[in-house]
This record gives sequence, structure tokens and C-alpha cells, in this order.
Amino acid sequence: MEMIAQKFLLYFFAFGTSATITLLGIPVVNRVAKTKNLFDVPNYRSSHKSQVPRLGGIVIFIASVLGFTIWLGNTAFPELASIIAALIIIFFTGVKDDIVGMRPLTKLTLQIFSATLLSFGGKLRIASLYGLFGIQELPLVISILITILVVVFLINSFNLIDGVDGLAGGLGIIATFTFGVIFYAVEEHAFVLLAMSLIGSLATFLCFNFSNKWKIFMGDTGSMVIGLIISILTLKFLNLENKISLLQVGFVNLPYLSVLILFIPIFDTLRVFTVRLFLGKSPFSPDKNHMHHMLLNRVSKKHAIVSIIMYTLNIAPIIVGFLLLKNLNLLESSVLFVSVVLLYVLMVQILSKSDIKSN
Repeated sequence: MEMIAQKFLLYFFAFGTSATITLLGIPVVNRVAKTKNLFDVPNYRSSHKSQVPRLGGIVIFIASVLGFTIWLGNTAFPELASIIAALIIIFFTGVKDDIVGMRPLTKLTLQIFSATLLSFGGKLRIASLYGLFGIQELPLVISILITILVVVFLINSFNLIDGVDGLAGGLGIIATFTFGVIFYAVEEHAFVLLAMSLIGSLATFLCFNFSNKWKIFMGDTGSMVIGLIISILTLKFLNLENKISLLQVGFVNLPYLSVLILFIPIFDTLRVFTVRLFLGKSPFSPDKNHMHHMLLNRVSKKHAIVSIIMYTLNIAPIIVGFLLLKNLNLLESSVLFVSVVLLYVLMVQILSKSDIKSN
């Protein structure tokens, strides 16, 4: 009992340290951004009308890393060096992009390098598909390539979904909290600390993000840092091996469960990429075809309401996953997963048609 209390105290301290650093750091960065004229200038795709400082991601990175490393202590964590190195690369990539801009190819190259560090140095990689498509263990080269693809995709999915106040941060909290609960259940202490540190920073950041007086955006720095940390948690989740039996979740269902935890970022990014390619455009070409754009046009102009709807749409698949997947075999899980995807495709189709009529 005493050991449990000590762990919860450390989790609280990690959360509190990260939250406090964010609380103190955001006003400082806000003033610097205004002094140096580092604003997000509205354009035709913007959902805001005024100039807003965009360097909140700097504080998210600092707070999350310090909140995590300060309270990690002597806990054995062989992945630490690779995780910190990957985060530093993504951090500087985001800062440069937010301040002076960066070519998409350069940004993608640095994201791949960061993902490679995790796969090689941290040995955080997808080693098996757990029976999906009849595939179990993956050859090392294929494992590394798939891991890099997944990490880069998740980094960009959170980057692309950061379109209204509170959306990327709130979805980040939902996913990170879910993984944190799982890691606590299987006694992965270090990864719980990492999750709590990110949650502390994001929860405090959202207060500023929704504020009128102190409003600030996380920028590419923040969204990419969130995406990278969540990809780290996802890779660890997919490698829990026998520990996952403590949750009574079928081993073959881990890939499906991980996608359901991150359903909205993954679904919306894949959908937007598919539509752009179908129209003969680059998948990275900007448009206003994201789900949050549709909700802004059709349901409400208030960012908070749109974000809450998106939160709910992400929480629902998580609940479905935890309630049903553990009782299903691989075929039944596949049918359930496809059904959820088709339901969301239908919902977006209806919303898209309604959106066109409203204009």
C-alpha cells in the first residue's frame, strides 16, 4: 500500500511540475512573441480572425521533458536517451518552422530521423502484427520501416488536426490519459510519468489556448511534440507482450485498440489524405476539408463546442474498444473495427453534404 501511495505521489509531482512550468512559462513566451512580432497571421484557412502568438509548443516541450526527467529518478529506463534525442530534434524542427518556416521535405526528413532514433536506439518498434493479415513476427527491416511510417504519420496527424482552439491538446490528453491508465495497470512506471507530464502541460496550456486575454497557439512545435510523445506511448503499448494479460485484453486486439485510442487523428488524417489524392492533389496540400472545419461551418462557430464534439467522437471508440475487443477473436475484432470506421465515414459524408447545403 505504501509503494502504491509513493507512485501516485510521483505521478502527482510529475503532473504538478509540468503544469506549474507551463503556468509560469506561457505568459513569458506570450510577451516575447508579441515583442518580436511572432504571430500566427490569419489566412483563408484560418478559423481565427486576429493575430495570435504561436510559440506555446516551446513551453509544452520544456514542461513535459522536465516534469518527466525530474521525477524519473533512478527508475530503470533504457529508452530514455533515444526518447530525449528524438524529442530535441522534433522540438528544434518545430521552433524553426514556427519562426522562419521550413521546407516540407526538410521537415519530413527530420521527422524520419527522429523516428529512426526511436526504432534503433530506443528499440521502440512494431515487432509483430499479432495475426493481422495472417502476419505475426515481422523481419527486422520491415519492423523498422513500419515503425518509422507510424511515428511520422502520428506526428503529422496531430500537426494537421491542430485547427481550432483546444483540439490537438484535448485529443492529446485523452489518448495520453488512456495509455497512462494502461501503463499503470501493467506497472510501466516510467511511461506513466511521461504520460502525466504531458497531461500536466497540456491541461494548463488549454486554459491559455481558450483564453481571450492570454490566448496562444502551440504551433508546429507543440503539435509535433505531442504527436511524437503519443507515438512513443503507442509503440510501448504495442510491445507490452505478456504484461497485457493483466488487462484481460486479447493479444491479437492490440493494434485495433491502439487505433481506437487515437481514432480521430488517424481517421481524419487518412480521410483528408485520401480525398486530396483522389482530387489529384498532394496529400500535404492545405484545404478546409477536416472534420473540425465541417463542424465549424455546420454546427457551431465556437471552437470550444467543436473541440468538445471531437473529444466525444474520440472517446466513443475507446469505450467500444475496452468494452468489446477483449471478448472477441481476431475475425470478430476486425468486423467491429471496420464497422466503427464505416459508421464514421457515413457520419462525415452526411456532415459534408449538410455543410454544402448550408453554404
